[in-house]
Amino acid sequence: MKKISKNLLKLSILSLILVFSFGLNLDKESKLLASSNFNVSEIDLEIYDNFYMDGLILFDSNMNGNWDIYAMDGQGRNLRQLTFSTSDERWPSLSPDGSHYAYSSNQDGNYNIVIQELDGDYRFNLTHNGSNEIQPDWGPYEQILYVSDVNGNKDIFLKNIWGTPEEMGNGQSQGVQMTFDSNDDTEPAFGGEYYDGIFAFVRTFSNGNDNIMAYDINEFREWPVKNNTQNQTHSPEFHPYESFVYNNLNPDQPQFLYIDDSQSGISNLFWSNIGYYDDYGSDKINVRLPGKIEHVSMTPDDECTIAFSTQDGKIGLLSHCQQNNNPILLPDGNSNFRASKIDYGRNINNGGFMGGMMGGMMDMGNSMMGSMQRQDEMMREEMERQAELDRERNEMMRQQMEEQERMDRERMEQQMQLDEERARMDRERIEQQMEQDRERMELERQMMEEQDEFDRQRMEQQREMMGRMEGSGGRDDYFEPDEKCFIQDEEEGRGLFGNMQIGAVVDCEGGDGLRERFEDPTSLAMLGLVVTVGATLLQMLRGN
Repeated sequence: MKKISKNLLKLSILSLILVFSFGLNLDKESKLLASSNFNVSEIDLEIYDNFYMDGLILFDSNMNGNWDIYAMDGQGRNLRQLTFSTSDERWPSLSPDGSHYAYSSNQDGNYNIVIQELDGDYRFNLTHNGSNEIQPDWGPYEQILYVSDVNGNKDIFLKNIWGTPEEMGNGQSQGVQMTFDSNDDTEPAFGGEYYDGIFAFVRTFSNGNDNIMAYDINEFREWPVKNNTQNQTHSPEFHPYESFVYNNLNPDQPQFLYIDDSQSGISNLFWSNIGYYDDYGSDKINVRLPGKIEHVSMTPDDECTIAFSTQDGKIGLLSHCQQNNNPILLPDGNSNFRASKIDYGRNINNGGFMGGMMGGMMDMGNSMMGSMQRQDEMMREEMERQAELDRERNEMMRQQMEEQERMDRERMEQQMQLDEERARMDRERIEQQMEQDRERMELERQMMEEQDEFDRQRMEQQREMMGRMEGSGGRDDYFEPDEKCFIQDEEEGRGLFGNMQIGAVVDCEGGDGLRERFEDPTSLAMLGLVVTVGATLLQMLRGN
């Protein structure tokens, strides 16, 4: 039931597109097509005579941010996006039958070569070596050339596509290394269907020089074809059949297109012989285009039309068979697809003008349905991815908070430990200072006592020495020092006319003479007489 509803929706969309398209055709006598004067204008349908516009154009573009692969028809219509990864998908190369395409994707980290069905979901990685494999070029007989840095520098490798373990889903296989130079080899390009054993590539030297090299797979040999000293030669592309034959004396050899940005003038597009018969002739292809060409490609269904991308990202067509005609920019001269690498090949859904229109509308319907499904899937994936990001962000925030708390605790503990250690050191310093002060004071006291004892001993020695001096001299020989005596107790302080205080100064000689006179009887008698006379006089005075 779900499948029937989807088919009905698709048929409804196709019906609306058909009605709208035929309505436009009925309203207009002419059709808006690609512009040759680079402005939106009405161009006659005779322009189809100059360019093959029924092919399919693949290109890589970063118009939506990252690089993806896009496709459109040779008229610049029915643009559709083929890859939708958030990684980069680059350097598309269309298979010869137009059913598949190869490109490089870095979805797994390194660039790998991916093979994908153009109008289906089938795809597989042709390489997965943990290195970068880029710039695939799908050859005429189901082989791919690509660039790999598996050995350090960039070399060219060759690998089968179908029947490989990668295509069968049961393992991996190795490509065959074709170039072994120490310089970088890039931009491989297979020869046309008649020269499938030949390919060209660009070799970049360490001094900045570029060479376009040729390689013969059957003989395993290489040789230089074009050299440039300004690192501006690139994008080789072979003619799909034989040659361009511009004044070529030896036409029976493959010829290729290349870009040389070092040349002055409007055009930077050239052709060159491969070098058979030592003929390396080349010439410029006149392209009256406001700007420089970035990449070129040719479809196996036409020998004249060249698809190109410009250095500013536009896409156009030119004819090397009729160089007097202006090139056209698709679809209207004003659109910028921000394209880089371009590939032009068969459109398996195109069957003429109406067939191409119906096929384009069918592609549009399928693309719209696929786009709707992809958008739903992308929205679901985006919601899941956002939810996962939210969970991761919340978990990260929680971990950050816990880590911050832990760090704060550790910092506080460290600060407390530092404070305690500082306080302990202060206490120890104070105690040490006090102990030093005590020791210093004790030392000073001991020194003072020692000094006093020393002074006393010295004085004693000096006194003894002075006392032992022979001869006469000195103050004591001229002056006898006064001797002082003191009352030492109460007994010594008693007197005839009252008692003297302890410590009072008395005449030393007087004390000793008085005692002797008191011991003399005559002195005592005289003293008694004096006392009696004194008492009588006193009594007489009182009587008066």
